[in-house]
Amino acid sequence: MGPTQIPESRLTATDAQLIADAARFLSETGLIPTSELEYPVKVVDNLGAGIFGLAKKGTIYISRQTLERGAQFLTSTIYEEYCHLRYGFLDESRAFQDFILDKLIYMTAAAHRAGAFQAQE
Repeated sequence: MGPTQIPESRLTATDAQLIADAARFLSETGLIPTSELEYPVKVVDNLGAGIFGLAKKGTIYISRQTLERGAQFLTSTIYEEYCHLRYGFLDESRAFQDFILDKLIYMTAAAHRAGAFQAQE
């Protein structure tokens, strides 16, 4: 069953706000290069066991369970699916792992240069 066959879940105002907050965070931190997500985010009741997000045909699908796990998990799931669509990374690939780790180190180094970390005594 593909995501086009899965009916969208009813979006509550809280759901919409969580998704908007995730997109804003990704934009404000520079994880996405635009002020808004380039791809629509659709919430579905279920994508299958252990599947929290799916990138398909220019759309990010998020399971209801992803929203229930909270803002941080939602944000990371949206970002993962965004990267699949924008950069073409395959799921669970070395190229995707390298991209994420490079991004983590780059951003951590920038925060360190800006004085975001205190020296440990």
